[in-house]
Amino acid sequence: ESSMDESSHDDSTLSCTLLLSQVTKCEKAVAKAYDHINMSGCPKELQAVTVCEVEWCSGRGGGGMFVHINKKDTRDACKKECHTVRENLDQCVKRHVTQSFARYNLNEDGALLKKRI
Repeated sequence: ESSMDESSHDDSTLSCTLLLSQVTKCEKAVAKAYDHINMSGCPKELQAVTVCEVEWCSGRGGGGMFVHINKKDTRDACKKECHTVRENLDQCVKRHVTQSFARYNLNEDGALLKKRI
């Protein structure tokens, strides 16, 4: 029975070690991806979202734009006007995260890719 316990303990230790390694790879891949995204990966998309949010989501308007009377108007205008630029940024971010995961031998959801034999 003690050999069963030892075997089970060894399997658990191995599983934990593999999971820890996978989590570490995920963390590194995400950090690298966002460093790249923020520095040079999605500059146009980041700028477009920032401008859109300043113009439509702050409730102040700008450059002769309609000044929203209440929070609901602001929220609705923000959602409507910034939807496309946010989608473009999301696609850019996903593309860079996916590429970074691939460099760390991870698939899109962060699971380790099976090594080909």
